[in-house]
Amino acid sequence: MSLGEYRRRRRFGVTPEPEPGRRPPVGEERRRFVIQKHDATHIHYDLRLELEGVLRSWACPKCLATPHYRKKLAVQVEDHPLDYIDFEGVIPEGEYGAGKVEIWDRGTYRTSRDPAAALEKGVLTVSLEGEKVRGEFTLVHMKGKGRNWLVLLNKPDELDPDLAREGTAAPMPARVVPMQAYQAPAPFDSGEHLFQIKFDGIRALSYLDGGGSLSIRTRNQKEQAFRYPELANFGKMFLAREMVADGEIVALDERGISRFQLLQARMNLTGAREIKQAAATTPIRYYLFDLLYLNGRDLTGLPLARRLQILERIFIPHKYLRRTESIAGEGEAFFRAARELGLEGIMAKRRTAPYRQRRSRDWLKIKAVQEQEFVIGGFTEPRGSRTHFGALLLGYYDGGRLVYAGHVGSGFSEEALARLHALMLPLETAGKPFAAPPAANERTHWIRPELVAQVKFSEWTQEGVLRQPVFLSLRQDKRARDVVREEKSIAV
Repeated sequence: MSLGEYRRRRRFGVTPEPEPGRRPPVGEERRRFVIQKHDATHIHYDLRLELEGVLRSWACPKCLATPHYRKKLAVQVEDHPLDYIDFEGVIPEGEYGAGKVEIWDRGTYRTSRDPAAALEKGVLTVSLEGEKVRGEFTLVHMKGKGRNWLVLLNKPDELDPDLAREGTAAPMPARVVPMQAYQAPAPFDSGEHLFQIKFDGIRALSYLDGGGSLSIRTRNQKEQAFRYPELANFGKMFLAREMVADGEIVALDERGISRFQLLQARMNLTGAREIKQAAATTPIRYYLFDLLYLNGRDLTGLPLARRLQILERIFIPHKYLRRTESIAGEGEAFFRAARELGLEGIMAKRRTAPYRQRRSRDWLKIKAVQEQEFVIGGFTEPRGSRTHFGALLLGYYDGGRLVYAGHVGSGFSEEALARLHALMLPLETAGKPFAAPPAANERTHWIRPELVAQVKFSEWTQEGVLRQPVFLSLRQDKRARDVVREEKSIAV
């Protein structure tokens, strides 16, 4: 190939891509490579190898081969000029390859044979020494398939050997208790913290084992992987054999903001047909924000900042699978931006902290609205035209006692009234679950404290009850015994 095809496809001066120049090549012993993430019609990755004064190039729909998917498609495209090795930018609409181009990895590569001759024969083995990827791959031309090649991972056990020294040696855990945060009184700036978006979804830990099996579980260990077919290709997206990661499953509104109410339509589905239909109408995203275990190494004792660096190295972004970005230091500005966008709030995480399998002051949540979970301890009879029930009686646990926090009678649709009533009836009991039962004007039905409601409110009164509460949703991913009052009194 030559650069004639590259020139013919582009209007230089309109596209920011570089014109072919006279950039000198590096020495033959350490030729350069780049992998560029190209968000065009669909996200794909472009592998480019420096050879004979140009960049030999392949479009890889799913990026490089991974330990669980050791063979992936690579479509050979036109040669690119050497200057393209540093290119990042947005190719305008209407131009060839329109979309955003980012460098995903770059470095040098080695071969044991003459690479030009190997490519001519249709089999080229390269050892990549990149910022992310360090391993051996083979490009194989598919005979009779035109420009279609395969990219193969040769030695999965030797991929990224430097990561085999991270953390401590340990078997893959069967269960990890998710780390939880305290609530901070206000946003703050801090060089000791990394700030992330606080999502409004379901906390979920993912377990990918050496055989490729995937388990995604809520904090109360309920399996979720079967409910979200969008994540069926999870193993393709990681340069990892075994891993445990922490994150949040969300459903996004038309502005790209996570809304728990949207996710409710998918949380309780069990039938394959209805799950498939829901995935088409309300697709989810799974945002990962921590890495706890990798290839026989326990990473929980490492500082958060290092765990995030390793997660970035092994992760290949995907339409439904994302990595949460972190902002260093600027918590107040980040909070203002989050509030203006209508987000639930932000998280502040101490960058040097290990992953603790409990609630810790190393993680702080800073909410843009007052909102938390409450245990449902009873309900009142409806009045007027209201059906099913009037209000829910709410509480939280304090030292093993269920403390009354007020009642909520607004925010219910007819569907929610009927569904909640059906769930509460089997839980009716003669005993009163609250340590100090409240008096009510209407007849009260007490229930066993097993259901958890998400509620927003304006503030706590001096008497310790909610002012202007509004029901948002039922939280079946959280245990009633874990619900406590979230105080805004944590020092940072």
